[in-house]
Amino acid sequence: MTSPSDISIISSNGDNKRIKLEFFPAAFSSYQVLYRADLAAEGQVIPFSLTPGGVTSSQTYRNTVFNVEDPTPRVNLYVDASGPRGFFSITLLVTESEG
Repeated sequence: MTSPSDISIISSNGDNKRIKLEFFPAAFSSYQVLYRADLAAEGQVIPFSLTPGGVTSSQTYRNTVFNVEDPTPRVNLYVDASGPRGFFSITLLVTESEG
């Protein structure tokens, strides 16, 4: 079993690198990817793709299913490397429900 913090670098074209972020989302929850150039910087929402070669245009991932046999499925999000260094994090979006 892989840990929820596994990442890997995927070369896409020459010097352009794509990073695979793997995590285990809870059912019916939404997430965004944040990037920080350094730990003192404020995180900025960045776009991602659900496939290694896809366009990085999504800004929110929503897990809309619940499977009793696999309640927290493994999900891969692919981001373009933003520079020679930096920090990526996947953040849970907290929303208020009506009712």
